[in-house]
Amino acid sequence: VEEPQPAALMSLRGELDRRELDRANFARLVARAPDGSLRPADGYAGKFTLASAPGGNAVYIALNMRDAVLGGNKALRQAIAAALDPQADIDVLFGGRGIALHTIVPVELAGSARDTGAPPHRRDVALARRLLAQAGYPEGRGLPVLTMRFPTTDVATHNEFDLFKAQLAAVGVRLAGEFDDTPTFTKALDAGNFQLASYSYYPDYPDAEDFYQMLYSRNRAPGPNFGAFADAAYDKAYEAARIMADGPRRHALLRTLDAIIRDEVPLIPVRESLRVDTVQPWVANYKRNIFTTEMQF
Repeated sequence: VEEPQPAALMSLRGELDRRELDRANFARLVARAPDGSLRPADGYAGKFTLASAPGGNAVYIALNMRDAVLGGNKALRQAIAAALDPQADIDVLFGGRGIALHTIVPVELAGSARDTGAPPHRRDVALARRLLAQAGYPEGRGLPVLTMRFPTTDVATHNEFDLFKAQLAAVGVRLAGEFDDTPTFTKALDAGNFQLASYSYYPDYPDAEDFYQMLYSRNRAPGPNFGAFADAAYDKAYEAARIMADGPRRHALLRTLDAIIRDEVPLIPVRESLRVDTVQPWVANYKRNIFTTEMQF
């Protein structure tokens, strides 16, 4: 069933055993309890149950360290990070179906912000303006238009670009969008043909190391470090952490990695997806698995 509204009606009539909620029907059919948990909205109790799980992914904005404008100007990269608001991305565009990332690691994996104590990212327009002036572009004067690439062309992607564009415009940064199909997007990233890029990474295995390796200098494109970030202190901490069992010593190393990312801004964590299903009362023992996007068996 391609369109979300007919699928929602079929589900409410009992014609579908389960379905993933789209943005509009999530807002209509789901309510949040005071503790943040999800329940069927008023009028729908007993008609279905809800099954939800984090997506296990990290959506982030990559910055190209080889770019002539961004690569050598840390204050400019910091200004961009300070101007963006990941929580607004979740609330406005996804109706709450997401989790703001404080680090590059999804929240349910060992070594995430829950273990390292990483503080949340807060939008700070005043700080962004000060950093922009420090970067040599007071109120954006003299700064060329920056371009962000996206791997899809649908309406939701254009809406996300519009939100980022408005947030950056508030501090004087102009943003243009380039919308690709996935093969074109992948080739552009491998070739370093981008300034900023919206990217979603799904792990190969459930460990924080799989996310921090995206910035390891030896993993430059065609590896996952397509922004060509290179930092000796980062590499040293990463090499120690990747072979270490989870625990306080490793968490300290991950805090070092996160601090370097926040300071150097080779990427900006945005969100982890939140996937929510309506499940009919006669379906027993169903739960989502964060490492499979749909049921496999």
